[in-house]
Amino acid sequence: IGTHESSAGRLLFAAGATYTMEAVGSLTSGMADQGNTDIRIEASLGKLFSSGLGWRVIDQTLQLRGGRGYETARSLEERGDTPYPIEQIMRDFRINMIIEGTSSIQRLFVAREALDKHLKLAMGLFNPKAGIGEKLTTLVKAGMFYAFWYPKLWVCSIWPMYSWAGGWESRYLRFVSNMSKKVARKTFHAMALNGPALERKQRALGRIVDSGMFIFALSAVLSRYLTRKKNGKLNPKETELVKKICRSLRMDAKIALAKVRIAPGKSQIVAMSKSIMNGELAWLEEDIADVVGLSKARQKPALK
Repeated sequence: IGTHESSAGRLLFAAGATYTMEAVGSLTSGMADQGNTDIRIEASLGKLFSSGLGWRVIDQTLQLRGGRGYETARSLEERGDTPYPIEQIMRDFRINMIIEGTSSIQRLFVAREALDKHLKLAMGLFNPKAGIGEKLTTLVKAGMFYAFWYPKLWVCSIWPMYSWAGGWESRYLRFVSNMSKKVARKTFHAMALNGPALERKQRALGRIVDSGMFIFALSAVLSRYLTRKKNGKLNPKETELVKKICRSLRMDAKIALAKVRIAPGKSQIVAMSKSIMNGELAWLEEDIADVVGLSKARQKPALK
């Protein structure tokens, strides 16, 4: 089965995901062990990334196993098959995208932490109770900060900065640097256009966080690979696998950022959601089984 291209792609995805999650975990735990770094964002990104990627690996594994993926380990063992507990792993793992902060909430937490400095700097401009003097003071401070901070986001990294890493590795390191600046610019533009209303642009914020998350994962993979390369501990085919991982993460980061929409205004998605909840699209439910009614009908009578 694994020799067919569609199945081979799933195997390669699982291998790359395993390497990437180990890299993210090692980097984050290493930063925690140092004890001198605030890793709230990195820890949240690590949990968010690994929960989502791990679930995708399990989903692909189930697809690869076919009907046997739904069998319990006991059933497989009784039939003389290898008892891989895929169905149990699916049930046990899915909750990781809910507990300790759902994935949606974690994205907003990361966005809030990333914007914290900017919010503190410009808070006086959006405070309706602030006087003219406070607003002018805030405007001057913000202007002085952004006069130096913002132009630096348009300066691209050049080749000699990462020449020590080698050929293809240096290209990805430059990508990490330049893409990080693009994410910062997009975030700043979103904040400037929307002001306090940005907190309601949850899908845009989530995609900005996703782009940063993929950049972080790419950094972790490069860190792990370059360290192992320096120490002469590379395994067979590791370079080939890491190249594939880097290409995939680079594309994921680009796609996530390209989907960000930061224009101010009311969300059409929220408007449609309200229409659904108000019953304006109830006609979609015609001729669909009433699962609640069926569930109640199947309930066992209470014991007397």
